[in-house]
Amino acid sequence: MGQKWDKMGYLCKNGEIITKESERFKKEVLNGALPLIFMSVDVQKDSFYYAIRAFSENPQDESMLIECGRLYTWDDVFSKKAEFLIPNSNMGIDSGYRTQEVYAVTVDNRCYSMKGHEQRTFKREAGKAIGKKLYESHTVAAPQIIQIQTQEKLSNGGIKTRVRKALLLSFSANAAKDWVFFNRQRTQRNKAHFDKPEGTPQEYEEHLNAEKRIREGRYYVWRPRKQKIANHHLDNETMIYALLLNLLLTNGNNQLLEYME
Repeated sequence: MGQKWDKMGYLCKNGEIITKESERFKKEVLNGALPLIFMSVDVQKDSFYYAIRAFSENPQDESMLIECGRLYTWDDVFSKKAEFLIPNSNMGIDSGYRTQEVYAVTVDNRCYSMKGHEQRTFKREAGKAIGKKLYESHTVAAPQIIQIQTQEKLSNGGIKTRVRKALLLSFSANAAKDWVFFNRQRTQRNKAHFDKPEGTPQEYEEHLNAEKRIREGRYYVWRPRKQKIANHHLDNETMIYALLLNLLLTNGNNQLLEYME
């Protein structure tokens, strides 16, 4: 795991996705084109499960798991981010547990706090289509500014309280899990490539199979199987999809990150 993937796409400022094969590649990267590589972190009591996935110029149809695993400190988490050159806008950390701590950490490191919800859709204007009408999705909400208070020790022994701003990205966990499920199905039929490299831990596949899709009322939802298995890497993949959608819906315009102080 951890290998480079030559098919990775780059999102240009005009919304076009190119690869390294493009004649304009160097120019667009210098102009701020963002690599379509994402990292998500599922926070536990004493550790962090993470996954890194890259997407091609056809992100709806082709992607590759770059690495996944378990880390034990925040320093380890952000060292991994630096190792794979993950843009701030392409990283999200689950805020469902250790919430205030996650808010503070994401402010310090200028990335997204994330929260999956049961609801199927959010009120968000659809972004412009990339090539064709693919991204009119309300799976992910517009980023929300969350004000938090942090305390700093001063050299004179006093305490300074600061009001700071975190960015929370909410999304439909059920809709994102549907995307993971159907892309895995399409991959089995050779109609898509939701790929993983050789050497991927067996635990990853077990986590992706930890839940089943059932109908409740009008909608399908995801629930744990009778023999409950951890689902951390499934949560990782759903967060990555939400981060991808958010980037595509905004055409890479992540000016809201500038509000994080």
